[in-house]
Amino acid sequence: MTPEHQNHIQKIISHFDIAAYQKYLEGQNDHGGYLWTKAVWKQPMKEAIDQVIYLDTLNEQIEKLLAVCVKLAPNHPELAAVIAPFLNEEIDPPKEPFQPPSED
Repeated sequence: MTPEHQNHIQKIISHFDIAAYQKYLEGQNDHGGYLWTKAVWKQPMKEAIDQVIYLDTLNEQIEKLLAVCVKLAPNHPELAAVIAPFLNEEIDPPKEPFQPPSED
């Protein structure tokens, strides 16, 4: 794994760690705490449906934003560079085979 891979995954883990902790506390406050004592078996389906709704809405918002950015990009090279990954519909093949870290 390259240093770029390592930095990327560390950022993701850090963001998730903070967000999960905050969401847990928020949920405990909103729902009276003691999650482990509640019947939660119906919630995962409701949460999954919410996620699809949020993702579809986010995609719509990103598409609108990108449409404006594409119009502005020819006069703003920095903007063009930032939006380029959003416009690439195919995932580029890796430049070198990915090797997960060994567990030695």
